[in-house]
Amino acid sequence: LMGEWGQQMGPLNQVCEMLTRAEQEMKRLTRDQERMQKRAESLKIDVAQSLGKVRELTRKMEEVLAEARALSSSDPESAVFLLEDELFSRMEEYHNATRAVEMALDMSRGLKDADREIREFKQRIKELKIRKKDTKRLEQLVATMEKIKTQLEAAAQRGEVDPEKVGETIEEAFDAREEFIRLAGHFEGGKRFEQE
Repeated sequence: LMGEWGQQMGPLNQVCEMLTRAEQEMKRLTRDQERMQKRAESLKIDVAQSLGKVRELTRKMEEVLAEARALSSSDPESAVFLLEDELFSRMEEYHNATRAVEMALDMSRGLKDADREIREFKQRIKELKIRKKDTKRLEQLVATMEKIKTQLEAAAQRGEVDPEKVGETIEEAFDAREEFIRLAGHFEGGKRFEQE
């Protein structure tokens, strides 16, 4: 008996540790989803579609956890493989899905800041026009920033936030912003700077 059970003690020990870790992880995932839902409601942002993907992944992982729990007493080795291959391997996919939701929620604050800054830039253009300065390029840059802001707002409202695409789009907006600040600064330095 000792020989027979001695061989199973390792996998049994391992499956117990993994099940405990998996259960703690699933509780944390549920808390995270509730937090994101409350935050979306307070910000009045519709992230139902993105959050739906997160919940679907969680449901699948819970099914795997239940299956592994049932297998653990009769076939601990299979339960360990199931947890590794079907549950823990999905964590990266889950984190990517939650990153999209978090980005949509964070975008609302960034979009408000962008809106305020665009208004300030438009006011600056008006002041420069009064001083008879050529503001064509500055107007193009503001138009680019407004277009990007509109695209990001639409993506956030639809809940279709792809972190990579959003990152590239935000980078484009920041480039336009930096160029605007640099060019507007040249107008303060006199004719030589304006020509540059």
